[in-house]
Amino acid sequence: MFDTIVLNPLEINLDFNNPRFSMFDFNTEEEIVKYLIDFEQIKELAFQIGENGYNTIGERIIVLKSKNAGKINYTVLEGNRRIASLKLLFQYSSLLTSSERNKLKQLNLNPRDFEVSCDVVKEDTRDEALFKISAKHVDGIKTWSSIDKRVFYHNLYSQYRSKGLSSNEALDKIKGITPEGKVAIKNAIKELNYLTSVYNATKSYKSDLKQLTHLDTDVLVSRVFRPLIKELNLKFDEDFQVIVRNGTIYNKILALLGKSVWVDENLNTRVFSVQKQWNEIVKSDKVIPGLADEIKEYKEFEKNKGHNEESSKNNPISNDTKTTEDSVGDNKETPNLPANDTRENTTNNNDMQSQETKYKFFVPKQSVIIKQQNYDLTNDIDLVDSVGNKVSRQSSEYFKISISCTHRNIVIKNNVINDISENGHYTIDVEYAGETKHFQIFLNIEINGQQQEYEVLFNQQWYNESLSKLSANPKYSKICGVIRNIQKYNSLSHNNDEYIILAFLLRALLEYTAKAYIDLFPLKKSNDNLSSLITTVKGHLSDKGLLNREEVKALKNTNDIETLNGLIHDYGTTISSIDVKTTCNKYQKYFSVAFDRLSEGVNNG
Repeated sequence: MFDTIVLNPLEINLDFNNPRFSMFDFNTEEEIVKYLIDFEQIKELAFQIGENGYNTIGERIIVLKSKNAGKINYTVLEGNRRIASLKLLFQYSSLLTSSERNKLKQLNLNPRDFEVSCDVVKEDTRDEALFKISAKHVDGIKTWSSIDKRVFYHNLYSQYRSKGLSSNEALDKIKGITPEGKVAIKNAIKELNYLTSVYNATKSYKSDLKQLTHLDTDVLVSRVFRPLIKELNLKFDEDFQVIVRNGTIYNKILALLGKSVWVDENLNTRVFSVQKQWNEIVKSDKVIPGLADEIKEYKEFEKNKGHNEESSKNNPISNDTKTTEDSVGDNKETPNLPANDTRENTTNNNDMQSQETKYKFFVPKQSVIIKQQNYDLTNDIDLVDSVGNKVSRQSSEYFKISISCTHRNIVIKNNVINDISENGHYTIDVEYAGETKHFQIFLNIEINGQQQEYEVLFNQQWYNESLSKLSANPKYSKICGVIRNIQKYNSLSHNNDEYIILAFLLRALLEYTAKAYIDLFPLKKSNDNLSSLITTVKGHLSDKGLLNREEVKALKNTNDIETLNGLIHDYGTTISSIDVKTTCNKYQKYFSVAFDRLSEGVNNG
């Protein structure tokens, strides 16, 4: 439980470690406020508060209480934008324009009238507060962007490591205060380290790059990261930095990747829609010119380095005849260098080999249907030795496999699905020997002796293709956000609360899609009600031959739209799983062809 206190907003310090701006190395609160003016629209929020009063019903500020030189300090952990907005009104009004300052004077505000209720966190309850914050932003109602989530995990990890915790202990601490598993946390930290290295390398081409948090990183993470690791056979140290033995060449590779995304803008998720295109993109040498040569040089260096070390190991005469200077050099210990360090990492080859496993691991290629309780997921994982033989299930190696899932409706403990998990479709994360793979499962457990069959709204291919088509254009980020949220509820359950959420999401997707389509071409519309908007888009798609007669006819009846409207506007209206599933079936093709047109972005009317 937290104590509650009312504070003057000017007595509350902004949090320099907040994921939104901790990567910017701000030195003063004024710098933070200026950043939030430029990128987080806090002017509008500030004047809204000034004109209407400060209202925090159901959402109090969370502050950390600390003592420094006998003085009590309060730092905001949750609510930085709101506190910064109040500080803008009363402390940093010099950042406003002259007309805005005149408007502020007319409001005649007093900070005492804007005191805020805060939940107070002490150091011994900090983790409890962080769980509340992360649950809200990692997988909650106000989700952070992918980069903000990565920064959040990286900051926590760095803090715990600085306190003397081991890497695994730090991950366990973070896992205890977030709704995600260790694999997801570890991947987020790896991805931020990698993106930071790409960013730093790319500045050799463009020194005035926008800050990393303002750049589109989707293609670099979702398409490039894993194929690059596999291509170069890269490993990670215990802090999830890439271990490289030739930082110069590796940096050139990263710089070319960053340049293609952020400078030349040749590489995006439309050009690189699936990971299996990696080899084609590298070999063509058109999208990322020069990449193939750098990768070849890196591999040749690795091959020659390994050959030289093996020869040295097998040639005792050569070892015995080394000069004193050589011997001293060989006895020096060279630490694993971070990926953005251009010095050559001369880690002994034997040490590298000791970090590698002698087994390969494989996950199912097809979705696994699970119908029994307390199912051990390691049953579906295969370990294979160097000559292609499967490792016995009794081997202790299987205990080194870590299996998890980030979805909130499934619980996996010690690689076993807990019987409180809900039936549905899930993506499973499997980690072994520093490598992570994924596979799909359909959980369909008997309840009260009855096999509960379930349906999915859209298949996984539809989600993948839809997001691939739209994610390249930031204008459609809200549409992508709705699609991702629908995906969270993809398996229809018996929870009526979820049907309500799905109804809101489906209606939003219908409206956003129709309005975006009409704006793009543009089309003349009779009025702004949703049925009319869909009719307008449907007609245009039909004229272009993208919907056939039967598909157009199926969209003619708009009763489902009225059902969605009724649910949203009338608390007495109900909706069933049949209503939700029918609506999804009906509009799946409509969405697909509309997304095709939006992704093309060509106004050929």
